[in-house]
Amino acid sequence: MVSASWDNTLKLWDPAAGEDLQTPGGDDAAIEACAVAPNGSYLVSATSHGALRLRDPWTAADLRDLEGHTQSVNACAVAPDGSFVVSASDDETLKVWDPETGECRLDITRGHGGFALYPGGDTISGKVRGCAVAPDGSLIVSASADMTLKLWDPATGASLRTLEGHGDWVDACAVSPDGSLVVSGGWDCTVRLWNAVTGEEVRTLTGHSGRVTACAVAPDGSFIVSAAGVTAKGSWEDDTLVKLWDPATGEELRSLRGHTRPAHACAVAPDGSFVVSAGQDKTLKLWDSSTGEEIGNVPLIGALRSVAVHPWLPLLGCGDESGNVILIDVTGIEYGPIIVTAIERPDGTAVRCPRCSQEHPVRPEWLGEVIRCPTSDCDLRLRINSFVVRPHHLKPLRHARERGARTTKPGRGNKKPTQQELFQSTIRSWAGEAPPKRGWFKRRRK
Repeated sequence: MVSASWDNTLKLWDPAAGEDLQTPGGDDAAIEACAVAPNGSYLVSATSHGALRLRDPWTAADLRDLEGHTQSVNACAVAPDGSFVVSASDDETLKVWDPETGECRLDITRGHGGFALYPGGDTISGKVRGCAVAPDGSLIVSASADMTLKLWDPATGASLRTLEGHGDWVDACAVSPDGSLVVSGGWDCTVRLWNAVTGEEVRTLTGHSGRVTACAVAPDGSFIVSAAGVTAKGSWEDDTLVKLWDPATGEELRSLRGHTRPAHACAVAPDGSFVVSAGQDKTLKLWDSSTGEEIGNVPLIGALRSVAVHPWLPLLGCGDESGNVILIDVTGIEYGPIIVTAIERPDGTAVRCPRCSQEHPVRPEWLGEVIRCPTSDCDLRLRINSFVVRPHHLKPLRHARERGARTTKPGRGNKKPTQQELFQSTIRSWAGEAPPKRGWFKRRRK
């Protein structure tokens, strides 16, 4: 397990014994994020000075630096097969790196921000707040302070879709395990679901009174969990609820009540049995995902900011505002089969075991069933989802609205947008792109 801390250190833990294996030399800036290659061959750390560094996870030796960002790197993620690293920064760029050479494969510099909502208005910030990678590595998702999310081709850097609908900064993003939905959380107190193929908003989930700063999807896609922070509506009461949602209907399944201050982070167990939330009230709470009952409460010494769940052991890692990093062995809880998803490859369907990191061909009759990992010295129980992730093969849309993408002003529901809203959204769609041919705008005005 890897943990990032505001004390400028990156710590490596032995998940079996709970021991600190290595503490690599501290960077000269706070570490904003960290991620591990799926096969465990390297780890990436990101700092507030704009640097990324690859390290050997066992010896703590520096492998190489990824240099190019000019401001704080807010997030980083690794492709499911470990073939690339993606980073998101306050310098309004998204970068894709080759972990073998340290070279920047793609430098997406005109993605977010750089436009005004109306002529003469202030330029919208394009700080990239978060990033995620689709389960098959075919898409990158970015979330930004410009109130949008974008889908990118990791091979070419082409902008595939722009997801518009949030009314404030977008702070969190995730992808469903089948790759069909993008989930986002924003400062407008909403969780939104988007069709990853068309870019259209599927539904808006309302119920939080505070800024949604974290979201996650169950490993079988059966529910979404969200956590909110300080209220955005001027109330003295913070949003302290963790909510579970049905992605198929948009209905709120249950509200998890117990935190006395906002919960800043949330995650789901790899077998889907429980949800964990990290609160500003200095507690880490575990919730039964089927009943909403609180099944664990761990009081800690500081206000918590982050939490992560080990992919196959009942171990939790969390960090607080004071720079403390805590590893918790959850006793009394035994996982059921670990939920995994099969991915369609050119040579057939395969599934990756999180314990041995080996990919195995999947027989059709295995879908929806529990199997033992075929690796002889692994034998981990795996529940293979009944669905298969298939590549989207998206092509860039020059003007998404000509293809039926919906544009609505926050709070207007499905009402027809006004001419002013259409004009503003058209300006946003052209940001960073060449304007359309003359005559197109005239036809739209008729």
